[in-house]
Order: sequence, then structure tokens, then C-alpha cells
Amino acid sequence: NIFRILIQDTKIRLLMIVILVEIVFTFIFYPGFKMVSITPHKINLSPSLTPLCGTMLGPFYGPIVILSAKSLYLLINPKAAYFGVFSVLPITLGTIVAGYLSEGNWKRAAIIMLVGLLLWYLTQVGRTVYYYPFMSIIGLMLILHLKEKIYKMMFDKNPNKSIFGTTVLSFCSVMTDHIYGSFLGIWYLNLPANVYIEAIPHFIKERMIMTLFGAIFTVMVIYLTKRIIEYGSKIRDRILNEYIEEYIKNNIATIGENIVARKMVTISTDNGVVNGYVHLGKVGVLLGATCNDNVKDKTIDLLTNEKIGLQYHRYKILASLNDNGQKQYGNVSK
Repeated sequence: NIFRILIQDTKIRLLMIVILVEIVFTFIFYPGFKMVSITPHKINLSPSLTPLCGTMLGPFYGPIVILSAKSLYLLINPKAAYFGVFSVLPITLGTIVAGYLSEGNWKRAAIIMLVGLLLWYLTQVGRTVYYYPFMSIIGLMLILHLKEKIYKMMFDKNPNKSIFGTTVLSFCSVMTDHIYGSFLGIWYLNLPANVYIEAIPHFIKERMIMTLFGAIFTVMVIYLTKRIIEYGSKIRDRILNEYIEEYIKNNIATIGENIVARKMVTISTDNGVVNGYVHLGKVGVLLGATCNDNVKDKTIDLLTNEKIGLQYHRYKILASLNDNGQKQYGNVSK
């Protein structure tokens, strides 16, 4: 999971959190789906972003994004809190499931979905409409069958596997939000069984659209991030070269002398040290020397000695150390 590496950097993690909070908060205002028999409440499309937040920021920071955006929205529009303070619970749990699945921690994701199903069947309405959460059951079965393969497929080089794995994650995340929201409808709003029977064809369409959106968003971000990482050094070199060319042109125009930029040669040794000194106080010099491990510190001091460097520079004589750390000089091929 490339994002687990990226968020280890504090600045990158903070930037991702801020950007995703803004995206989720904006997305909440988009038209959603009408809640059957519960006017004027609507289900917005924000659950579509739970797969993205969970995948990019994991099961801890991802829910922070969702909680922040959703809480801010509910402060602005309190009427949208149709489950009171528990209104943020379903979407938060959906994000946690996505975060766990994106890390290969399928057991914890399965437990969260299983608890939601148990809560449903503990109610009288849930036992009456026992077939209602069939899509959530399918999601749980997919987790138990595929296990860590979901995580592996998501970041596979094969685009078909990546799309399939991400779609499974998106479906499980969206259906986690759905099962807990359905339970809260019974527990908090006292909705009768006929409401859920009436809602079945509507939530099938609603959740499939959310799954599709979530999969598209997440696949695009995974693909884009991979390409940026893959071509990052080439992009950096291109930008740097263009900057150097512009810098040289400006300086030529300023000082009236021609300037030529050359890239530095790499200095390395298989078993030794690399160090340098300033030649005549003007030019930086790098020297590589082969030596034993027990005299590396003395070799570093030797290479920093400008007089030794001058002697090497003028007579092509390499200063080295014997086993006892004593200086010895001789014409050598390196």
C-alpha cells in the first residue's frame, strides 16, 4: 500500500487530511437519494468517498477526515442529523472498514460488518425483514472468501485485478455504512418493517451507484499516485533542467560571460570512504579511498587534508593507509 508509506511523512499526511476534508465537505452538498417514507431527509453521496479516505489515510486518519467534514456539515445544517449524534457513526465505520481492507487487515473489517448484521437481527424488525441486508451479507462473504487478496489486488500491476479489488473494497465499505444506518433507523427512528420492504429496490440502486463512484475515485487516485512516484525523478530532472537553463541565461545577460552547466560525476568505493576538501579555497573536490573498516575515521581525516589533496592533484598520487593506520604513499592505478 503506497499510501501507508506516504502518510508517514507528517507534512504529506496533514496535506492529504486537509484536502480530503474539503472534498468530502463539498461532496456532501451534492444531491442524493430520498429516504423512503422519511420526508424531507435524503441520503447524500458522501459514502462514495469512504473507500477513498480509508485507502489513502487508513483506519485511523481516514475516519478523522469523515468525522471532521460530516460534523462541520451537521453544524451548518442540523436538520440533516436524522440519527442525532449517531448520524456520523455509519459513514465513519464504513471508512474504518475501507482502511482495514486496504492494509490487508480483513479480520477486523469482517468483525465490524458482522457486528452490524448481528445488531440488525437482534431487532424484531430485522428478524421480520430478515432478507433486507442481503447485500451486506454478500459484502461479508466477499471479505471472508478473498481475505488479504483484496489488498493485494488493489495495488497489483494488472489493471483488471486492481479495479476488481478496489470495487470489492468500495462495496464492503458502502454496505457497512448501509447496515449500520439501517439499524439506527430501527433503534433511533422506530421505523416499521414495511418501510424497509419498500426501500429494497431503492437502496439496491443507491448503493450500487455509491460503490461505482467510490471505486472510480479510488482507482484513479491509486493509478495517479503510482505514476507520480514512477516518473517523479524524471519530472524533477526536467523541472530542474529548465530552471538551470533559465538561471544560466539570466546570468549570462547580467555578467556578459558565457556559462556552461555540467553534471557532476558520482564518486564511490566498494569498501572505503568518500570525503572531500576545498581546493585553494575555491573548488570543491571529492576523493574516494579504499581502506579497512578499522581505519575509516583516519581515512576521512586524511581525505579532508588539503595538502594531501594537492599532492594527489598535482602528482596523481593516492594517499592510503596501511593496516596500522599509518600514512603511506605510492603510485597506484586507482
